Amino acid sequence: NILILLFIGFFSVNYASGQNVIDVKGEPLRTTKYDELEGSPFIFKSWTKGDVNLVNGKSIRNIDLKYDEIMDALVFKGKEEDEFYFTDLIKNFNLNEKVFKNGFLPFKDFSSQSFFEIITSGKITLLKKNDKKIVETKEYNSATTAKKVIDNFNFYIAKDNKIIATQKDNLKIIVNVIDSKKSNEIVEFASNNKLNSKKVEDLKKIIDYYNKMP
Repeated sequence: NILILLFIGFFSVNYASGQNVIDVKGEPLRTTKYDELEGSPFIFKSWTKGDVNLVNGKSIRNIDLKYDEIMDALVFKGKEEDEFYFTDLIKNFNLNEKVFKNGFLPFKDFSSQSFFEIITSGKITLLKKNDKKIVETKEYNSATTAKKVIDNFNFYIAKDNKIIATQKDNLKIIVNVIDSKKSNEIVEFASNNKLNSKKVEDLKKIIDYYNKMP
């Protein structure tokens, strides 16, 4: 048996001002688990500057980040170019103008720590989730197993931090759980503008319309 020792490291990163320094706790990313993998576990393959807000109230600005969509975990770059998962609890972060947050009530396989990309927000929030998986395949008469990353995009609708519907639901179900008293008005808006809730751009317009309603 091989004993793998996990340790917690402490690294300092700068705020955007370049004057205040805080400590960030991290657990080393074992890159061997992604060896010979077709596709990337990360939303962006290269390091991307971003901001992180922690549950403990600390904020980290302009830090090199990668978002691992298989582990659903955020990775930061250490002083020696090493890669580390955050062990401090994260409230939200942004990358390339994309905002991700957790704190939603558990839904199916997702916990309150699961991150979702915010597509639009207000009284109703539209969320995006790429729940990437690794699929192993073996060709006929081959002793080699190939590992491939599979994207699994889904969109969810949340109200008061609770996921109440998915894009796969039909429009009547969606508008009834959003606001049953205004469902007819929302359906009429969608119909008049020829909006299809199965298309994310149209669903966003429907939700934005409701969020602006008094």
